[in-house]
Amino acid sequence: MTSAQQAFRNKAKMVVSGSVERPVLGMVQCDGTAVDLSACPLYPASFTPVFTALKPFIARAGLTSYNVVRRRGELKFLLLTESTQGSMMLRSREKLDQLRAALPWLQQLL
Repeated sequence: MTSAQQAFRNKAKMVVSGSVERPVLGMVQCDGTAVDLSACPLYPASFTPVFTALKPFIARAGLTSYNVVRRRGELKFLLLTESTQGSMMLRSREKLDQLRAALPWLQQLL
C-alpha cells in the first residue's frame, strides 16, 4: 500500500531562522541560507494558517532565531503536531516564559 503523495504528515519540525521581524520556518542549508518550508505540500492544509500565525507570534514574543553560522540566538526550532481529532500541539524547549506570555495572542488569532 502506498501513502498519499501530499498532505500526509501530521508533524512538522521547523528550524526557526531569519530575524525577529521576519522569521523563516523550515530548514537551514550548509551555507547558512534559510529555506522556508511553510508551504511544503507534505503538510496538510490545516498547517498553513498556523505557520502564517507563528511568524508574527515569534516577532511578538521577541525571540531571536538561532544562527547556526554565528552560534547565537534563542529559538532553534518549533514542533507542530496535529492529532487525528484535529487539535494542534506546538512545542519548543527555548524561552518558555516569552512563549507563554505571547501564547494568548496566538490562541485568539487561531
